[in-house]
Amino acid sequence: MPELLVIHDTRQKLWKIYEYSIDNTVKLTAPLLKAMILADMENGSGYFSALRCSKASESHLVQLQLIRKLVVQGQEEGVIRSDKDADLLITTYNAILMGMAPDWSSSHGKYNQKEYLKKMFDIIFS
Repeated sequence: MPELLVIHDTRQKLWKIYEYSIDNTVKLTAPLLKAMILADMENGSGYFSALRCSKASESHLVQLQLIRKLVVQGQEEGVIRSDKDADLLITTYNAILMGMAPDWSSSHGKYNQKEYLKKMFDIIFS
């Protein structure tokens, strides 16, 4: 994500990483995402778990490390709330992301999930 190199605001960098993931989810299309979620639930894989990252790919784990560094940095700069632990903020937002995925896919993608997720991002990381 070369865009990150030119963004100076830590909170905006954090949103850009999440936005990239959200955009890729939308590109999957709602029916494919729904099928992936159902398969994950049936197999108990935990790929769509906000709490269990043991099944995460290497690139996803690197992304999580970057997210954590940005949250901590943003807290130190005063642009991200510091009244809660960085890991709790990340887990909370990831739970929101994972919770919205089945809702959006079961609605056949008929609403702008990115718009809602941005509002929730602003609440969690204010």
